[in-house]
Amino acid sequence: MDVIHSLFLTQLYLQISFHTTPPPTHAPRPPPPRFQRLDKDNTGSVTYNEMEQAFLEAGMELDREQVQEMCSRLDLSQCGRLDYATFVAAAIDKKRVLTDRTLATIFAELDLDGDGLLGPEELHAAVVETGVEMDPETLLGLLEREGVLNGQGLIDPEAFQVWGCFGGGC
Repeated sequence: MDVIHSLFLTQLYLQISFHTTPPPTHAPRPPPPRFQRLDKDNTGSVTYNEMEQAFLEAGMELDREQVQEMCSRLDLSQCGRLDYATFVAAAIDKKRVLTDRTLATIFAELDLDGDGLLGPEELHAAVVETGVEMDPETLLGLLEREGVLNGQGLIDPEAFQVWGCFGGGC
């Protein structure tokens, strides 16, 4: 699995987790200074152009098309900006956050009918709730490509955990 695909799945799981777990009892911390330096217009997100400038300042020779493609693949909402969650997903140690227990909790929250299986429509409802615009056919294609669906076209808890851990143990 390529890095961008892995980041996409990490971000998707983090978004779903964020929307299915209770809010923290403390105020969220602002993004760290490194992210704030990238965010030239102080919007809380970084434009593709700001990313391109950051790569240039770091001495990385990526052409505009490479930066645009990378950002577009990370930008789940396709709004032309990368928020701090995207950077967290890119840098996170998934083994510390996406534990078996966390993934089991997420699965239980997504299992709207309580049958112990997720239908693509249940997962799609969660994706839409997080603000990610993805049509059901695209999500179904992703699930099929990843081999997550069982013979009845459903996701069982074990497949969900393997998918959440990107094929490795959490």
